[in-house]
Amino acid sequence: MSATNDEHSFNVQKTIGVLAILLLLTGYWLYASILLTASQPSYRDYDPEMAYFLNSLAPFRGVPYFYTDHPGTPVEVIGTMLLGTTYILFPDQENFVSTHLENPGYFLNLAHGSITLLSVLCAVYFFRTVLRTSVNPNVYLALSLALLFYGLHPDAFKTLTVWSHASFNFPLGTAYLILLFTVAHDSRVQISHRLAAGLGLALGAMIAVMVNFAPWVVTTLIFIFLSNALSLKKISWRKSLTSGGIFVLSCAAGFLVAILPSIHRMPYFFGFLYDILGHQSLYGTGPEGIPSVSLLWKNLQDMVMTAPLVYLVMLASLLLSVFILLKRDSRVPENHGLRALNVALLTQCGMITLAVLKHPGGHYLLSLAATLPVLLLVILKLSEFNGRFSRQFGGALILFSVLSIGAFAFLSIQDRQSGLLEARDVEAEINRIIREQEIRFNKKPGELIILRTNGTYSYCSALLHGDVFTAGVFAAEIQDKCPSQAYFINRFDWVLYHGTQVAMHDLPWDILVTRTWELAGNPSWEKEKMYEYPHHIYLVINEK
Repeated sequence: MSATNDEHSFNVQKTIGVLAILLLLTGYWLYASILLTASQPSYRDYDPEMAYFLNSLAPFRGVPYFYTDHPGTPVEVIGTMLLGTTYILFPDQENFVSTHLENPGYFLNLAHGSITLLSVLCAVYFFRTVLRTSVNPNVYLALSLALLFYGLHPDAFKTLTVWSHASFNFPLGTAYLILLFTVAHDSRVQISHRLAAGLGLALGAMIAVMVNFAPWVVTTLIFIFLSNALSLKKISWRKSLTSGGIFVLSCAAGFLVAILPSIHRMPYFFGFLYDILGHQSLYGTGPEGIPSVSLLWKNLQDMVMTAPLVYLVMLASLLLSVFILLKRDSRVPENHGLRALNVALLTQCGMITLAVLKHPGGHYLLSLAATLPVLLLVILKLSEFNGRFSRQFGGALILFSVLSIGAFAFLSIQDRQSGLLEARDVEAEINRIIREQEIRFNKKPGELIILRTNGTYSYCSALLHGDVFTAGVFAAEIQDKCPSQAYFINRFDWVLYHGTQVAMHDLPWDILVTRTWELAGNPSWEKEKMYEYPHHIYLVINEK
């Protein structure tokens, strides 16, 4: 009877754990994406949301995908599928495209809900995996590890409310690593040819979502070779090479299949990657060459300051791994897969850090945040040779997770609130500035040629930005809603005006609305007449 009661109590705890995941993640999405906006969408994150949205909408015009920077093709395909579900139920299918252009919030709310659902499923999968593989299952520890991603990076919660390739770091990246952990945990399971092919196909599709998943390829290869080398069954190098080869070929096949809808844009994509690797500045726009050591060191310092907990946990993981692997008691033969995965994941952390040193950005570190919870799970399993240390380590993880997840949830809500207010204030101020200039120049609405830059959060900026990355598919509709306006991106020397690329020096623009940081990146604008407004808004008047 006691055993039955204990089992019932444990099942109740598991149910509560799953409900806690649902409450935290869906609760944040519901508040930040639906309740807070009060059905009035904000466009603070239109880059890259609107590029993905308009490309997902393009097939309904019979036009292929164009936006391929990441390359992100599966994100666009998923978006088209989401739009397709609304098309079936749409009462006025003739006006389907125009209605969605007038109300981008319809799609964005659906997309945010979808990425939240995927994240919930990944967290539940993580939670159940920890419980299933634990000698002494601890629901609180399993819950802490399953949600730790959201307690490591300040932008982790934001991934639930932004439709971007970066939002797939947790639901895809972490889920794949949990699958590797499951293989590593079972000493009887080997990387068969079929499993290698399946992993390769899945990872190839993931890389088509975001090229930042490329380190996962090296991680898997290290795991295959090292796990086979440490195995008690003395698996030959020949078999390891065969498995590795099948994995790599399958990965290439998965990538190729996933990018087929945008295959015509692959020359641009690979050229974009070449420019990034061969040039010093962001997006491959600077001079050719390798950045200096001093610049790389400064970039590392900036990244540590951006996400200090990520690097603190990564350093702690390295030290704990070395400590455990040096202990003879930890070298249990059955743990060969976990030891191999430990080395592979540490290598992955190093590769991700090196990859973003040249082009630092806080959102690039989400890949690290997606890796570390699985690495900590591996370390926790390897530490089970010492019961006392393992319990203390687990207790520390629970305490750290509760504090960090709670803090980041609170800060993320605050940031979402302030960001929403800022976006609406910026939009209102820009609209006022435009009306003011129309009166000043005695022009009717739509007669001034207006340029906008990044950070000018508004409906028109969002549509114009997105249409740049469709090559002007929706230029006619956008011209009707935002007449005589264009979007200027610093790294281009042209703007898309009425659906056509026009060189900046050939376009007789009247005013340019920008933000302080964009102005700093374009010193040539200082030759023009400038006016400063609240919310770091600048107006540049072309008097030529």
